[in-house]
Amino acid sequence: MAMNSMWETMVVSNTEARGRLVDTIERRGFEVICAPMVQVALELAGKRPFAVVFCDRELTDGSCSDFLLGLRERKIRTRVVVISRTADWDQYLEAMRLGAFDMIPAPCQPDDVEWTLFQASREERNRSKLETVRPESKGAKASEAAA
Repeated sequence: MAMNSMWETMVVSNTEARGRLVDTIERRGFEVICAPMVQVALELAGKRPFAVVFCDRELTDGSCSDFLLGLRERKIRTRVVVISRTADWDQYLEAMRLGAFDMIPAPCQPDDVEWTLFQASREERNRSKLETVRPESKGAKASEAAA
């Protein structure tokens, strides 16, 4: 079951474990685009929206921090999940400070990936609900103020 383009995901990785991660994501109905490096991932993120980006902590041309900072500089909003082989508390806090959605340990376990995708889709549903309520609220307040 393929979802619409809003639910495309990107995997930024050049490790052998990438295939397993991609398989897990595709089994959940998401389309997956792969990028082997930070610069390629930033170019892709600038061209289309991604629901979630799974990004290795270390890449050949930089790190997840470089990717997160690049997104911030370009004002691109997306949920970035950092994949770390040494997921310690300091790395977690640094990733969150830079705007990561979550951090999961490598190698990625299917349950961790599926939980992250579930959380992202739940957050997106809540955001969509808020956006449909806000215009009505503003219109109601404007008409009350006019009366």
